Amino acid sequence: MIALLGATGAVGRHVLRALPGEVRAGSRSSGVDVHDDRSLAEFVAGASVVVNCVGPSHQTAARVAEAAVNAGADHVDAGGADAVVDPRGQRVVFAAGASPGLSGLLPRWLGSRGTRLTMYCGVLDRFTTAGAEDYLNGVNEPLAAWRNGQVKRGALTRVSDVDIPFFDEPVSAFPFMDAENEAVARSLSLVDGDWYSVVEGKHLLRALGERKGLCEASALDLAGRSPRVTFVAELDGRTAVLRAGSVAELTAAMTVAATKAILRGDVPCGLHRAATVLEPFDGLDVTVFDAPLADLVVEEGAL
Repeated sequence: MIALLGATGAVGRHVLRALPGEVRAGSRSSGVDVHDDRSLAEFVAGASVVVNCVGPSHQTAARVAEAAVNAGADHVDAGGADAVVDPRGQRVVFAAGASPGLSGLLPRWLGSRGTRLTMYCGVLDRFTTAGAEDYLNGVNEPLAAWRNGQVKRGALTRVSDVDIPFFDEPVSAFPFMDAENEAVARSLSLVDGDWYSVVEGKHLLRALGERKGLCEASALDLAGRSPRVTFVAELDGRTAVLRAGSVAELTAAMTVAATKAILRGDVPCGLHRAATVLEPFDGLDVTVFDAPLADLVVEEGAL
């Protein structure tokens, strides 16, 4: 039996519809409080896998992971907070969402090893309150890159009003390194790697750094447009493009894929980052081109 926390949330609703087998759905509205030890322990008791879709991740991930392991269950967390639990023989997969998660897995559509990677991650969607908190509490090194097999600070600069194939308008791109990027670089044996967070809207640019401002600005940028997620990866002259309608849908797809991998026995015992333990899977809008990004011209109306 799968115990799903956050089943009524933006991500959890999608996960609940896609999980196989018997699912015990829990949320605050159904009386489950992840911040109450007894309530959490009672909910996960008897589960074979505990799936956490409750945010903000930096406040819930460690508590839910510990409860799952104490109950003898395997565990999947959709959030991006690093797991800090001793798995004690269980299988624990964390950062199984859109970003981190699929943002790190996408290069695997191009190969299991490489020399040079460039990655662009763009989200045009509303920030939820929990999502904004996790974004602001994320740990990364701005302007850093992967050079000669290690993190190099200040290697890159922010760029504004730049045209990048597969983005519909000029964007701003912010280079950064985080724990997922470093893990991906090591797993692919990269020599060099550049990662950029892409911002399409002008309101969000002015609001970066404050939770309420992020939520309001993201809604303004989305006004009159459909939400979309665009991830672009170039590895050694080949390019992969992933598109989705919303960050919640994409996060749910990764969470469900991680859960199914555990149920199939494809994940070994231990603590794992989703981007480096999972394999590419079907059901996503991923297109692979045997050409570098600079050579790809997207015709108007093609997206």
